[in-house]
Amino acid sequence: MSHIFSKNHYLALFILAGHALQGSLQKSTPDEKYHTAEGIMLSSYGASRDEPREKALLAVLTTVCKFPQVIAQLVGIYARPAKFRYEKCLFIEPHNPINVLAFIGGTHLAAGCNLNTIKLWHLQKERLYSTLNGHFHRVTALADLNKGLFASGSHDKTIKIWDIATNNCLDTLIGHTRSVNVLEQLPSGELASVGEDAIRIWNFTTGRCNRLIELSCYNTLNTRNPIVKVGYYEVALLFSGGFKVYSILREDCLYNGKLEIDDIVRIANDLIISCNYQTGVTLRNLQTEAIATIKMKGATKLTCLGTETLLVGNRDTPSISIVDIGTKRCLQTLSIPGTISNSWWSCITALLGLPDGRFIASCNDGSCHIFHHAEYVTPSTELISK
Repeated sequence: MSHIFSKNHYLALFILAGHALQGSLQKSTPDEKYHTAEGIMLSSYGASRDEPREKALLAVLTTVCKFPQVIAQLVGIYARPAKFRYEKCLFIEPHNPINVLAFIGGTHLAAGCNLNTIKLWHLQKERLYSTLNGHFHRVTALADLNKGLFASGSHDKTIKIWDIATNNCLDTLIGHTRSVNVLEQLPSGELASVGEDAIRIWNFTTGRCNRLIELSCYNTLNTRNPIVKVGYYEVALLFSGGFKVYSILREDCLYNGKLEIDDIVRIANDLIISCNYQTGVTLRNLQTEAIATIKMKGATKLTCLGTETLLVGNRDTPSISIVDIGTKRCLQTLSIPGTISNSWWSCITALLGLPDGRFIASCNDGSCHIFHHAEYVTPSTELISK
């Protein structure tokens, strides 16, 4: 005779079994953390104490019930993809759009702004640390350096070296004849600056340019967003009808693309992901040349959290889409509270992933927002009762 039980029945049996074991095992369990019906079940069946609660419970439930069809249904509740939530607005300076974000010094968020300033926000103390002045045009590039220093590049064609502790500008590097778009410290310790005219390799402690790499194609670059960082020591030169991925270390073109794009990132060695305002997100495997497209109108900003999660910023609405790179599915769309949809002031201008798993998004209205996530989502009463 077959027995048909709902999920609630099996969850109830699980809790009752925990209560039954509690009386006989509680005295021999030294850790007070496990002196509950749930805790006794976890410790009795060898669940790791380091695992997230829902994952550990699922492992125990699998051992106790041994009903595969029920477990398969419960997996949908307990092992869903991580969800992100809006945390708060860090700061806002109206009419001063943010062009670039960087995590510097292990503790600070740096934001390069349109009105020639750099905002430093202390992430641990959750306060605005300082506002740096010194550039004469909008700030377009930032890079973390060693020993408590960071670099900023600007449309004024200069690069400045800053001390985070004192907020002082230590040096100004002059040599570019056009805007500086990307900055990155190389494995050698040198600073690479990519401008619309050339790539320069600097010894930033002496202020000397060690090497110059001319860019002969600068006349055909996209005027709105000409150069973007792709991955470690790689940049993309964007044109009206395509793009080139260029290696700073090898001083060579790695890939020629025929799509007009707004932003691009690289995952590992064989996958590049680009976005276009009209067509959406394109994933291209460089080895197999396989192409996949995710339709998402308005996509203009990209960044990755690890190798599995892609963040897509929208230019039409103040929103960020969370995309699973493996399944190529949009898992979630996050809106920024207090912003106006279909407004130029609300479009996403920069995205930045933090080492702790959170990420930051900035808008054209001069605001900067932080989002956080949990590894697993606690199942709601509504989900369990179905």
